[in-house]
Amino acid sequence: MFIHQLLSTGALQRHIDDVLVPTYRRRYHALMSAIHEYLVPLGVVIDVGEGYEVSSSPAMQAFKGSSRNYPKSAGGFFTYLMLPPDLPPASKIAAVARERHECKFAFGDMFRIEGDSGSADRARQKGGFEMGIRLCWAWHVEEELVEGVRRIAKAIHDVRKEQTQKAQ
Repeated sequence: MFIHQLLSTGALQRHIDDVLVPTYRRRYHALMSAIHEYLVPLGVVIDVGEGYEVSSSPAMQAFKGSSRNYPKSAGGFFTYLMLPPDLPPASKIAAVARERHECKFAFGDMFRIEGDSGSADRARQKGGFEMGIRLCWAWHVEEELVEGVRRIAKAIHDVRKEQTQKAQ
């Protein structure tokens, strides 16, 4: 009965349109802005999750003729980043982020498939998922997303500093 009422009255759709979509949009844009500000200059590449324009959407129509930049759309709740090749695997960056900066994120080795003998090989290939980081914008408020990206950037700086010291 409850579900029927939500659907038949349009309450569920209003909640999605008025609460969830704007919330997730703000979080997505906060995360992507932070990635562009703090991680892209360090050589991190956005592999999955960049926005795209949907010209027929009602939101796009509302922005036509205005001086505002249209916020791009994105599907899913995750973005996948690839570390630059001069860094060690993402597991090392994750360890430094966790131990020194109290920041956790999903990293490459977590995506290995147990029992698939080729999975580890694919992870280690150049550009393989061993160098990947997966971040979610649905679980945290905007301030936490930005702070998390800052902490990942600090971990990358720490690792690069250690690499430089070892090379000397």
